[in-house]
Amino acid sequence: MSPSVQRSCCGPISPSSEWNDAMTKEKLAALMAKHKLGNIDIAVITGKTKRQVQSWLSGQYSVPRTLSLILTALDEGMISTDDIARWVRRDHFSAKPKNIKKP
Repeated sequence: MSPSVQRSCCGPISPSSEWNDAMTKEKLAALMAKHKLGNIDIAVITGKTKRQVQSWLSGQYSVPRTLSLILTALDEGMISTDDIARWVRRDHFSAKPKNIKKP
């Protein structure tokens, strides 16, 4: 096996694998449009701000791999928008507030 090929529990992973390619801003915009996801939806899913999502769409910053994987799984029918909504709700409501000052 060549040194540039990684291994996983399921066998070798080619460096040219679709999962290893960075998502382009065009692909991000296309998947958001296809699945009717707005900037705020993506911000909630990632826990980032709307402004950060805009910076991914403009190409100022690269799209996070986690978001790329989530949107690819959504596009391939591996997960649904309902699944994502359940994860977001669970994470949002199970998180304990931080740095709350008592009066």
